[in-house]
Amino acid sequence: MHSAGHLEVEADSVPLNGTIIIGQEQDSYGGTFSNTQILRGDIAQVSIWSYAVGAAEVASMAECRSVGRGDVFSTDSTEVSLNGDVEMQVADLQDLCRYKPRYVILPEPRIFTQAQSICRLLDAFPSVPESSAQNSELVSEMLPFASACGFDKWPIWLGISDAAVEDTWLDIRTQKHIEYKNFVPPFPFGGVSHSCAVVAVDQTWADAKCGDGNCAACTLLDSHYLYLRGLCFDREHKTRITIDGYTGGRPVFRGFYDKLIMWDADRKRWLLKDTSTNATLAWMASNSVESYPIGRNEWVITEQQCGFPADSSISLGLSKCSSDQFMCNSGSCIEHHQRCNLRYECDDGSDEDDCKVVVLGKGYRRHLPPIDHQGTKTKVVPTVMLLRFVNVDDINMVVTIEFLVLLKWKDGRITFKHLDTTEKKSLLGEDDLQKIWKPMAQLVNLEGGQAQLLDTIAEVTTANNATKPSFTSIEMDLIYPGTTNDLSITRHYTAKFTCDFELYAYPFDVQKCLIKLRLPQAHEGHVQLAPEEGQVLYLGASTLTLYTVKNVKFAGGSGGNGVGVYFELHRRKGVIVMSTFLPSILLLLVSWATLFVQLKDLNVRAMMSLTTLLVLYTFFANLSSSLPTTASIKLIDIWFFSIIFLLFANIVIHIFVRVEVGKRPSKQPITMVHPQGFEEPAKEEVHITRRLMILYRKFLLPLIILIFNVVFWAIVFYH
Repeated sequence: MHSAGHLEVEADSVPLNGTIIIGQEQDSYGGTFSNTQILRGDIAQVSIWSYAVGAAEVASMAECRSVGRGDVFSTDSTEVSLNGDVEMQVADLQDLCRYKPRYVILPEPRIFTQAQSICRLLDAFPSVPESSAQNSELVSEMLPFASACGFDKWPIWLGISDAAVEDTWLDIRTQKHIEYKNFVPPFPFGGVSHSCAVVAVDQTWADAKCGDGNCAACTLLDSHYLYLRGLCFDREHKTRITIDGYTGGRPVFRGFYDKLIMWDADRKRWLLKDTSTNATLAWMASNSVESYPIGRNEWVITEQQCGFPADSSISLGLSKCSSDQFMCNSGSCIEHHQRCNLRYECDDGSDEDDCKVVVLGKGYRRHLPPIDHQGTKTKVVPTVMLLRFVNVDDINMVVTIEFLVLLKWKDGRITFKHLDTTEKKSLLGEDDLQKIWKPMAQLVNLEGGQAQLLDTIAEVTTANNATKPSFTSIEMDLIYPGTTNDLSITRHYTAKFTCDFELYAYPFDVQKCLIKLRLPQAHEGHVQLAPEEGQVLYLGASTLTLYTVKNVKFAGGSGGNGVGVYFELHRRKGVIVMSTFLPSILLLLVSWATLFVQLKDLNVRAMMSLTTLLVLYTFFANLSSSLPTTASIKLIDIWFFSIIFLLFANIVIHIFVRVEVGKRPSKQPITMVHPQGFEEPAKEEVHITRRLMILYRKFLLPLIILIFNVVFWAIVFYH
């Protein structure tokens, strides 16, 4: 470390008449030392320069290419006095940059996979010596625990395996071939069962069964440490814990400041101690003697601290997990997005425990709607999704629809946990849903006043502004504020709605319908709908059996207590035209054709024209029965009434048209025989001439039909 600037100094002298204190903070001049403010670790080459050291020179010293002694002061060339438990060693310059493994022995027999697991929990890895010197150092570290491990010959697992390829030994952490091996014949025996390796007290290696019980050796990195959570630390760096030495035959977990976790061999339990007072703060309540204080464990407080009374039980966590991760109960770490994702990511499944999303603020009242600090109304954004039209009942003027009503709002009194940052939607469980205020939307224009509620789903639809957990919190979950994250509740309905059908233009009619939504009266003055921020979606088929759905949208203003969902049902004309207008036109043509039958065939003309009238009337009666009974006249009624009138006129024409009779001789007078036997003179015949028939069938009737169709279809298209 250096700072830019220039130091005025005489040659070979320190400008101040005093003492440089290294590794201890002094709160007053030359005194007020505290054992909680000491440097616990290694220090080398402290120097002071009379100039600002350049980047190239700093890099050279960092890479051990230059000694880097300060021209004003250097511990390498100045006599240093030692105070307290301090050890001085002379080391070669290259030793400062050389990686030197630090081992920790776990003196409890375990199978190989368990040894791997506990090394990972300690933020370490199973030891693999890379040279004879490291192999010797590992054995030296292990020797005091050889008898405790229960095996005098092969007590320690090595972090290598040949399970993948026989006699090809790989480092299980890096999956690379190891360069250094110290197997001595007859080892390795080989075979599928002997896929792991151990080191003996004589430093030789042997292959072994992975299911055997041996002690574990873990390699620690100086840059790695554990975190102690659950106590009231005022600084994050005070939560750091490293493994340093042994007490009671087991490793010691030493804090960077004044906390220490050690094994009490007499009482067979772990103790949390304060090194500044040598007081025992808590002890771990564990049923397993072989356990370590890793992960989340219950501790019993021995004296009042952090707001906890003496003899109370608290949860403390010790793990390598940072604030960017979640700590499993076992001490393993997973990413926050893997928490409560309906998958077991933790080895003990604890990531799926306590997955409630809602955290209520103090004094929360679920019957009161949320109001922001400005006192404005709670804004509820509606979204309506019409899934399908189940039925359109023309007779009863009712439309049956399956649909979803989604209401979205914010509640600043709530905070959230376990939100899904990938899908951006997190379901609320039934317990969470029952705890919070939620808006209601009443359906107004229901047929019979009832709707069938099929399902209810509540979600948090965003995952914004996550806050990391406190460095003292054992609950290592991200917190999301309710002020910036949306809540939504979706209700799935099937309901019948009344719709005032306007059938004047049938079958060219367009029915305009509404689904009316309204907030309950209890929300009035506190909650408002904001349809301008929502939307209406129709997700079903646009073409129904008899209608086409169009123009689905919100109707009504914003900022009120009610809103309508507007949609239009356009009747499909093709089928009705083919089944209604075309047959009636054909019947009219048949009736017109009877006017061209010879006048002498009165029976043929009368029967054909009368039959067409009866068929058309029956067709009209059947059609009318399929439509709502209304007092108003519809265009379809005008169409049929007009054609019926024309058919009737044709029948009248047939009745009054007779065959013309020529002049009869005067010598043969026409007489009529009376039924009683006497004769009387015949009356003069009255008949319509053939010329009038020709005029009617060729000009008058076609002109009437043309004028009627022009007027009728003009009205249809205008409407």
